[in-house]
Amino acid sequence: MVDAQSTPVRTRDEAFIADPAGVAAAFDALADAHDTLVNSQPPRLADLNTWHAIQRCLPGDRTTPVLDVGGGNAVWALKVAQLNYSVVLVDISAQMLRRAAANIASSGFGSRVRLLRADAHNLDCLPADTFSPVLAVGDVLNYSYDPRRALDQLRRVCRPDGLILVTVIGRGGLARRLLQDGDEMGLNRLLHDGSWEERSREELARHVDTSGSDLPYPLRMHAFTPGELCELCRTGGLRLRRVFARGIISSLLSEEEVDALVARMGLDCVLAWELQLAEERTLLGSALGLGIVAQKSRWPTRSSARTC
Repeated sequence: MVDAQSTPVRTRDEAFIADPAGVAAAFDALADAHDTLVNSQPPRLADLNTWHAIQRCLPGDRTTPVLDVGGGNAVWALKVAQLNYSVVLVDISAQMLRRAAANIASSGFGSRVRLLRADAHNLDCLPADTFSPVLAVGDVLNYSYDPRRALDQLRRVCRPDGLILVTVIGRGGLARRLLQDGDEMGLNRLLHDGSWEERSREELARHVDTSGSDLPYPLRMHAFTPGELCELCRTGGLRLRRVFARGIISSLLSEEEVDALVARMGLDCVLAWELQLAEERTLLGSALGLGIVAQKSRWPTRSSARTC
């Protein structure tokens, strides 16, 4: 592994980064604000849920390298590295990788984390059949201009019988948020084709100075239904092992109600409920966050082990 303190980022030729949706530019602009926010607040239920899912996917053999695609400021890569795994973190945003390098350097785990700048749609810089698990837990597929192609790349680099963990923003939970906000235009667009304009110029201006910038606005993303995720795995030749909700309590209750529940019952109790509710299939369509765990078979397969 490359020491992040001495060689923080390996940069590919800019022509290698295919980014027609402007994702890199948008996250470059938000990198510092995002890093400050993540490092200044306690983990949310959705974050604790995600970490539980990651831990369930980690192999017993700690010599198996882990891949974190869209790993941003290294929040998950560092937690995995602290468990004595080697991690390769890939991100399309140079500024996110800069923040990741700083966080890794201050952590003391730099020798276990390698950073690469690459597009999730083209991971040719990584060897095939190498990593498990392959993580894409930063809503990578939501921002993808071709989710099938991105998932194919995750499958290519995953080792045979290895696991792929993907998290996305769910359409049902997002629809609830838009209803609460009275966002008629956003809700109509979401119901029409599942798309949402996540970051308008006005939203970005609350976090960073974008005056005079040439960033693409708005940044569009696609919110998935559980069925779409399952179909994506099935047609991509993966065996679906698990479908779960992320932040399901936060999807069902307001932020104030969640805070009051935690204060009354304690975080451990509420988290136990969160993890139980995450497995309740009737609630999948209500969740703001969704997750899937899929397995790369050694031989081609026509169907998943589980269906939505």
